[in-house]
Amino acid sequence: MINDMLLDSTSLDYLKLPEKRCMNPYIKREKRLKFKHFTEWINTNHNICNQYIIKLIKIAENDKVP
Repeated sequence: MINDMLLDSTSLDYLKLPEKRCMNPYIKREKRLKFKHFTEWINTNHNICNQYIIKLIKIAENDKVP
């Protein structure tokens, strides 16, 4: 339920007034797709960030500091 609301600008209204939550299946599907894309975007960027950190660690390990 919260996943559907995350990217919706009116999510605070949903939290305050759950009985007024939109039940249109098309809109609910759109929200699910938005959330799916959002989580994919976060996962992709998270992986890029991890790869960058691993590269920095390898450089630091190979770099002999006197």
